[in-house]
Amino acid sequence: MNDTFYFFSGQDINFLKSELLLVVAWLIAFCGLLLPKKNIFLFVSSFCSIAILANLMLLIFSLGKIEPDTTTFFWNDLFYQNRFTNYLKILISVCALFSIWIQNSYNKKNSKTVSEWFVILLGGILSAQFLLISATIFGIYVSLELLSICGYLLVAFYDKEIKNKKNSVNQKGKLIASSFNYLVFGAVSSACLLYGFSWWYGISGSFSIPVIFDFVSSNSFIESNQTTFLIGFLLIGIGFLFKLAAVPLHFWISEVYKNTSSGTVFFLATIPKIAVTGILFFILNHSIHLPSNLQEIVFSVLSILGVLSALFGGFLAIQQTNFKCFFAYSGVSQIGFLMLLLVYNFQNSIISTNGILIFWIFYVLSNAIIWKFGAELDKDNADLSIKDLKNLSFISKIILSLASLSLAGLPPLGGFLVKMIVLFVAYQNYNFHSENSIYLFSLIGIGIATLIGFFYYLKIPYYLFLKPSVGTQAMARNRFSKLTLCCSILLILINIVLTIYGIRFL
Repeated sequence: MNDTFYFFSGQDINFLKSELLLVVAWLIAFCGLLLPKKNIFLFVSSFCSIAILANLMLLIFSLGKIEPDTTTFFWNDLFYQNRFTNYLKILISVCALFSIWIQNSYNKKNSKTVSEWFVILLGGILSAQFLLISATIFGIYVSLELLSICGYLLVAFYDKEIKNKKNSVNQKGKLIASSFNYLVFGAVSSACLLYGFSWWYGISGSFSIPVIFDFVSSNSFIESNQTTFLIGFLLIGIGFLFKLAAVPLHFWISEVYKNTSSGTVFFLATIPKIAVTGILFFILNHSIHLPSNLQEIVFSVLSILGVLSALFGGFLAIQQTNFKCFFAYSGVSQIGFLMLLLVYNFQNSIISTNGILIFWIFYVLSNAIIWKFGAELDKDNADLSIKDLKNLSFISKIILSLASLSLAGLPPLGGFLVKMIVLFVAYQNYNFHSENSIYLFSLIGIGIATLIGFFYYLKIPYYLFLKPSVGTQAMARNRFSKLTLCCSILLILINIVLTIYGIRFL
């Protein structure tokens, strides 16, 4: 770590060029809200899309300048950079473009999505990128709070078509209630996170994550402070698990997903979780230097929570008939698999590091199709049922079924590769630590969760092709535009090609 303090340098600008681009773009987009009403929506939505695309290109071209397996700290060690975080930034920009694509389903006849939605989305991307590169507890907390505020606002900004609905009063009440609950519980989780960071600062006297873990791992660290460190870890875990919607902090996800637009749902399901994944990866990688007893406690608890998320998310999804609630709880189950990849990475399982990226790539590809379909079908906001999908066109049924079965893990789709990696990493760690029953529990639990996933994801093709349409409202067959179908088919083909290519390395 560098002990010399300086304000700013040309190297810092080079490392932060993506974030600086987003700052300038956000300021221009914000000023665009002052334009005449007729021009605001077109300018703001187009400019934000172009800015995100430019940021994506910049991040891709920057990859070649980052040395593999090297982490560089800069600006007085406030931030860091490596290839893994750059890959996650690329994924975040891709997810933002998908969010705009999905949200545009609400803008066919007239501009129903408020222009502020796009400005807030751009602010969310900026906050997520700063969270990914923050190396101090101060930077992590501020970035995560800004990202959370963007999420709260996006949930509240649905669209203008609510005013024209017969049940607009009831709908607005549900939207306000879900937004308020999300805000309150999010504030509580943020308070726990801040309190946990204060415990870490109290025992180490430093804001830097590497310095904190070096101090805890040093011989001068008193054993009586281990309880203090674990309490801090517990409180910090509450904050992060809420953002990931992992068990037991998943209770908010159903109502929030059910009462907001699909573009916002896709944002909540991907961008904050990708950013939290990156910072958890950074923290857990430094945890390998902890004393063995602290390591065992931390990673055992996280392993158990990962398995419980995978299992309980699946059991809750089985009971759902509402389209949004079904995929909300299935997302809880998917996060359980991700947590195991994060936890087992500390055992030097190189495949689990790449597995985190593979997980997010296929998760994003599948969910982009699912929530795009949900956006075009969901004209009543919260009333779309899985049973109402019966009368879709044949092509639409095939695409939606393949996207769902990819999450289930059916070969040759991307979920199969993800499930194989998780099972392989769990088995690998069980072989290394066969005396520890936690690893056996994780291996068995994740295997059961995989089987449960097959069961509940098969509900989608079952209702689409086999279940008789009794008492369901008829739906026009050619409901989706040709562009939506073509883009969805392309995403499915990318899914299959990447899976076949990735299987070669297993």
